[in-house]
Amino acid sequence: MDNATLRTTSKEQDGQARGAKVADMSLIRAFDLLLALLILPLLIAILLPLCIVKLVVDGYPLFYNSKRIGRGGRAFTVYKFRTMVNDRDFIESELANLNQVGFEVVPTDSPVYTHLGRFFERFQIVEFPQLLNVIKGDMSLVGYRPLPKRHCTELENQLGATATA
Repeated sequence: MDNATLRTTSKEQDGQARGAKVADMSLIRAFDLLLALLILPLLIAILLPLCIVKLVVDGYPLFYNSKRIGRGGRAFTVYKFRTMVNDRDFIESELANLNQVGFEVVPTDSPVYTHLGRFFERFQIVEFPQLLNVIKGDMSLVGYRPLPKRHCTELENQLGATATA
């Protein structure tokens, strides 16, 4: 084969690979939407009473919003149930004591958690509002969880590279 034929074949293979990747992403998106829409009514029936109890016991706000960096460096807001006390200064001082590796790893017996917050963390109920992110297309049910924006910035500063999916 001559060089022109090799270049054409290489371009065709690149195009096919891109087409396959787009098809894979579309299939993943369809799977995410189908599963999220099937699970959501069941979760609403279970979580509605829990939300009412949580509002009575822990008060407002019910949700915690966090800026995350997704595919292609796009920022979006992740929704979670609030599991910690509503005292930012106290939480930051406790996290400063626990923060040894650069990321917040908080044991569930820490005083920063509310009583219901511990329960929500233990059974991963805290993550259920992220189904809204899945339905919106911000994230997928399967795969890596997006990092908080501040951690991406820290990693970029340390590594000198982009820390996005």
